[in-house]
Amino acid sequence: MKSVLRLLIGKTRYEVLRKWRYTRKLNAVLAAQYSYDEQRFRSSASILHPPFDAEMLGARIMMDCHRIEKGLALSSPRAGFGRDALQRLFDMVPEYEHRFGSGLVTRASRKALQEYRSFNVDAGLPEIAELDAFLANGHDGAAAIDAGTKEVKKSEIEQAIQLDFDVFARTRFSVRNFTGAPVAVEAIKAATLTALKTPSVCNRQSGRVHALFSQQSMTRALSFQNGNRGFGDRAGAVLIITSDMRSFIEISERNQCWVDGGMFAMSLCYALHGLGYGTCMLNWSATAEQDRKMREAMGIGENEAVITMMAVGHLPEHFKVAVSPRRDISSILRVIG
Repeated sequence: MKSVLRLLIGKTRYEVLRKWRYTRKLNAVLAAQYSYDEQRFRSSASILHPPFDAEMLGARIMMDCHRIEKGLALSSPRAGFGRDALQRLFDMVPEYEHRFGSGLVTRASRKALQEYRSFNVDAGLPEIAELDAFLANGHDGAAAIDAGTKEVKKSEIEQAIQLDFDVFARTRFSVRNFTGAPVAVEAIKAATLTALKTPSVCNRQSGRVHALFSQQSMTRALSFQNGNRGFGDRAGAVLIITSDMRSFIEISERNQCWVDGGMFAMSLCYALHGLGYGTCMLNWSATAEQDRKMREAMGIGENEAVITMMAVGHLPEHFKVAVSPRRDISSILRVIG
């Protein structure tokens, strides 16, 4: 009896030790994977890398430009708001223009600040000499930029949303059956232009699309992703959607790439659906080693977080899709108050 008890105790100790070693190994792997993500964010986020490159400095300018736009878009803006953002723009915009030339972010800022000046003058505030000097010394092109604010009529929106979006969304499926015909570059461009309307933190627009059209490049990219077997070779284009982490400024934005990038990817998916193409999101839940190899093969920089791949193709006349039943809304929606 005692020998059996000793055997059981020994076996239990062995099982405890084995589970402890297994858990410790998993924790080490998890730490290494997070460390990979951390190091790439650390090397990309602008808060850790002054002086900034064009993308980093442009993100900071766009953030403060958007602060001015948001203030002007309120129902009752406060006269003289946003002085901190104003002062930063006075410094950053000329620096950007000096180092990189005039660009979207500088022209948009100057256009928004022209409206800001008019608003404050109409509100009875004295003219800001520094603002006048800033606008007087600006580069050409601000007038042609659609920035600042604009009036929108409710009736215009009501007219534009005659489409039954519920029906539209319910006819979008993950398609795994394409004709094999190539997808035109112009179609991807059109869908990407639509996806640019996706909301992003302070309008910094970190979403990027790497579009592959040759069979060789598509096959190479798909070889790093194991969820496309049986249909990936019939795609007419393969997209790799990423988020440029140089657009993010604060440490608190360490996960923002997944939010902004994911929203951008979904907008792109809907835009392609609206053009009549089939799409299938191909998840990029990859290990660090897998991620490194794909980046090297596809020429994607360390500053971009890979969000997902997407197979795009022409639809056959008839095809099957997975039903993919949805959860009951009671398990999704929680009403508070």
